[in-house]
Amino acid sequence: MADFLLERNLEVIGLVREDTNLEPISHILNKIDLIYCDILDFNKLKQVVRQVSPDRVFHYVAQGVPGISFEKPVETFNTNVIGTIYLLEAIKDAGIEPIIHIPCSGAEYGVISNNANQINETHALNPIDPYGISKASQDWLVFAYFNKYNMKIFRSRGFTHTGPRQKPNFVCSHFAKQIAEIEVGLKKPFLYVGNLHPKRYFTDVRDMVRAYWLLVEQCNPGEVYNISSNQVYSIKEVLEILLSMTEKEIVVKKDAEMGARKEISSFVPDTSKFQQATGWTIEIPFRETMSDLLNYWRAKVESNEKS
Repeated sequence: MADFLLERNLEVIGLVREDTNLEPISHILNKIDLIYCDILDFNKLKQVVRQVSPDRVFHYVAQGVPGISFEKPVETFNTNVIGTIYLLEAIKDAGIEPIIHIPCSGAEYGVISNNANQINETHALNPIDPYGISKASQDWLVFAYFNKYNMKIFRSRGFTHTGPRQKPNFVCSHFAKQIAEIEVGLKKPFLYVGNLHPKRYFTDVRDMVRAYWLLVEQCNPGEVYNISSNQVYSIKEVLEILLSMTEKEIVVKKDAEMGARKEISSFVPDTSKFQQATGWTIEIPFRETMSDLLNYWRAKVESNEKS
């Protein structure tokens, strides 16, 4: 999103913690302003919001890994729910009225009935892990703030997105990193996988941030919008695509621990509400996303090797 905003000649100010890894944004550090503040430090956050007085707030602070949320349920809720309360209260305290984007998640739908087809925004929420529950809580929380205080809050329920610079604890990046390490001899030619059967609708992160911008420009505050591509692949197909992009002979091995987590249902997200409001469609094909992701990890592994 920072890249996207800079391309539009907008001033970008980011909130980071002291322990934040800045490597993923190293290419734009001289173009943005960073303020060190933990979102759970309410007094400091209020000072920062008053100081910056933003026109737009893109609230992407989150513990965003479903698999980690059972290991760190308190951190997940504190960050995703309490942190959001603090942010909205800080905005109220500052007496400003910025446009606010709160990215909720398709994980809120969780397990759905077998006879359900497309899932639109009115479908019941049934999350199955602390991450999904925290995002559902965040979703209803910010809707309450919209109703009570008429804040300019835009909600989205985004589905799986990936692309260059994604952390390796997400499946596409996990595979790509392993391949890049195998190619240079850092790992033996064994690629470890979990459950390969689930299907997901994958969107390139660059298409997703473009959608988020259209959301706050063209949609209605207070409402919620599903955002997803129509590119559906099983995890097995993702793996096959990435393996087709390397000349190395790689043996795929099952990691029982990686397949232990209960998976959310595979269903078709109905994105017609958002598409009708904005005309948004994807621009980046999935194979291009995977190629860019793999090349990112190749460059990162090579750079780490040299250093």
